[in-house]
Amino acid sequence: MEAKKRKHPLSVSLVLLLIMVPFIVVLTAGLGTTLAVQSITSQKAMISDKTIEMATTAAELIKPYRDEVGSLQAEDEGTPTYQAVHDILAAFRIANAGTSGELAFIYGCREKADHTFEFTIDPSDDPAEFGEALEETYAIRQAAEGKAAFDKEPYTDRWGTFYSAYAPVFDSQNRVVMIIGIDVWANWYNESVWSHSRAIIIISSIAIVSGIVLGSLIAGHISKRMRVLLNEFNDLEEDVRLLTADIKETEVSPEPVKPEGDEVLALRAKIRSAQQELHDYIEYTKQAAYVDPLAHVGSRARYTERIDALDMDQRFGVLIVDINDLKYTNDTFGHDMGDTSIASVANILKSVFVEEDIFRIGGDEMAVLFFGSEEEAKKRIEEFGDALREFNEISGLPYVLSVATGLAFAEKEDRGYSDVFRRADARMYQNKIEYHKTHKPGE
Repeated sequence: MEAKKRKHPLSVSLVLLLIMVPFIVVLTAGLGTTLAVQSITSQKAMISDKTIEMATTAAELIKPYRDEVGSLQAEDEGTPTYQAVHDILAAFRIANAGTSGELAFIYGCREKADHTFEFTIDPSDDPAEFGEALEETYAIRQAAEGKAAFDKEPYTDRWGTFYSAYAPVFDSQNRVVMIIGIDVWANWYNESVWSHSRAIIIISSIAIVSGIVLGSLIAGHISKRMRVLLNEFNDLEEDVRLLTADIKETEVSPEPVKPEGDEVLALRAKIRSAQQELHDYIEYTKQAAYVDPLAHVGSRARYTERIDALDMDQRFGVLIVDINDLKYTNDTFGHDMGDTSIASVANILKSVFVEEDIFRIGGDEMAVLFFGSEEEAKKRIEEFGDALREFNEISGLPYVLSVATGLAFAEKEDRGYSDVFRRADARMYQNKIEYHKTHKPGE
């Protein structure tokens, strides 16, 4: 028995510590990696969905000219149809420039008889020529076949490097006669994706390093103490092993710790504390993912979860709210003022609508789900307008806070929520276009 004891110079508590510290470090690293990957995936999906929504909304605005755009040629420049489509795309670009200028270009294109693609109407400052060749990508091919899509790989041409989304424009015979392209800057896309995961990576790295340092300090302390006590407690080695097995089956007793069991019980307490902290951290992260940190309303992740669970047979509507001239506010008064505008609009919405049904879905755009009659929704929108006017009277801001809105309700022929959203978004952009006809930034 004596010889057997000499083969185990470390106590049970130290062995458990040496096993558990690496386990907790690995668990923390795994949790951080999982959260970072989920954050990156979620942000990519959000940008992809948002860009596709922009393209489909712009395509919806072209609908009144759907039977004429397919036959347009370069020499038609200046004709009513050509000019109307050009002006719609130009106004859409201005209205949707974004707080960071993420929208690079919007343009029309189409598939030729030989299945290659060419530019048609391009309202940008450095436009492509009508008929200029456009390289085929996955998304533009999908759009040519009738389905809006987003390119997951960047594309580089003489204008720069972009990620692009394309949406089809159908004529009355349900043929694709035009494709609307939306380009977003690749640098902005990459920065948006990584900025959301950077904090998680930093926190996880700090937790891992802290765990290693703390584990080393504790291991050193316990090892020194165990060496002093080893000669006295060799006879209790078997008792400690049995005690450890018992502890695994029971909760930590609130009774005062007995001297002979202090090392094991202290280790168990530390393990439980670390487990609780990890549990609390996971719960906190899950809750934080559902609340937008700036607007303090539902986040994009919460919004996606809600619309996925919607019953299309249920009577509901969606209100899209977008702040007018936010880019001007950021450029003139600073991004802090822009953030104030976003938070203020969210607070005003919360004073009128059900807070759980309000979401910030990207940039300065918010969505409100409404479950009730269309008349009641319009009444609430009027109340929102009154509250916004009262806010401007007392806010003391150096500019007038203004928004564009679009409301749509689910209809029997809708195939899904996206159909309702597109109508609401198109009406919001039409409202914004009408606003810009009579207002200049800063007025």
